[in-house]
Amino acid sequence: MAAYVIRNRPVPEDPRRPRRTTYFHLQTTALTADAWNHDVCGDGGDAGLTFACHFLPLPLKRPLADDQDAWLSGVDPRWSTLTDDRQASSKNGRGH
Repeated sequence: MAAYVIRNRPVPEDPRRPRRTTYFHLQTTALTADAWNHDVCGDGGDAGLTFACHFLPLPLKRPLADDQDAWLSGVDPRWSTLTDDRQASSKNGRGH
């Protein structure tokens, strides 16, 4: 398994702190859960938190938080999230 995109940006609440987000494109023939909980381990600021995760059908009807859907169209152009802003950018040749 390899990362599709690795994005390095500052933490929104504290721009002095770095943050790394890694995106993966996975395909499986196995049955998978539609929803699950992710318990954060470690000693960072999110340690001990539980995130409720779930899959959504593509294309998305609205963008994900913090522009996390920006790379979907790179995997498959049909997966692009089209909002009013992104539709205008795509028509002007400035899409994500």
